[in-house]
Amino acid sequence: MELTRIETENLEGFMSFLPSDLLTEEDQAVGVLSGEGEPLGAAVFSPTENSIDLKWIFVDPEERRKGVATLILHDAMTLLQGRVPMLTVSYYDEAEGLEALLVHLGFAITEGDPVYTIPTGVLLEKPKIRMLAKRSYPDTLISLANAPSRSWGALHKLLDEEAGGTVFLENIDPEYSFVTESADQKLLGCILVGRSGDFAEVKLLLNTHRGNPEQLLWALAKKCREEEEVRTLCFVAASPKVEQMAEWLLDKEKGCKKHLRLAVAAL
Repeated sequence: MELTRIETENLEGFMSFLPSDLLTEEDQAVGVLSGEGEPLGAAVFSPTENSIDLKWIFVDPEERRKGVATLILHDAMTLLQGRVPMLTVSYYDEAEGLEALLVHLGFAITEGDPVYTIPTGVLLEKPKIRMLAKRSYPDTLISLANAPSRSWGALHKLLDEEAGGTVFLENIDPEYSFVTESADQKLLGCILVGRSGDFAEVKLLLNTHRGNPEQLLWALAKKCREEEEVRTLCFVAASPKVEQMAEWLLDKEKGCKKHLRLAVAAL
């Protein structure tokens, strides 16, 4: 099942089942389209002082029990992560099957008025939800040697926001550097590699919270294995996880062991 995530400003196709007076200027909405562009479901969320509250949710009856509602909640938390610590749901009594879904996802019910709550980060980290999202929203891997101008522009913006500028783009080898994009063409991450002869250095491995660093590492490992030009691949230890990433790369990509030496350099 390959789907497309839609946010508030692009909900025109959902107006057939979105109540016309439901969405206010303060609300946020997300929807899910099928691979053929048909609207499958949508939800409206209303911000409160310390949380975001599910105001309304709908899934096409023919598409229920297929994970669409779970994806909608996932998409909302992806959109709002870092802005609100908690998702609350008090609407479930009118939505068929929603209460059972909330219990299944680990929402806690508060005493008094029945309201379900869950921290936004906890919901996003649940393995089943992450697997469902990855399966439904396949990421696209793009070599910087073939990247369109759109991807380069998004990469510059990501580096400015997350890495302090575009200095990491200096002296990289586009053939060995990659970015990943979501189905809706949003940049998810990058691996930037500089190369001189048979020596290559991973200058930056950067991901958004929706990104998949393993996919970028696999792409680099495959390139090294196929070309057999790089003999030493150096990871600059920009985070405590870099050494584990290098070991993971060597262990998983068996073909690299024949000709590639991995190194970790301290900053």
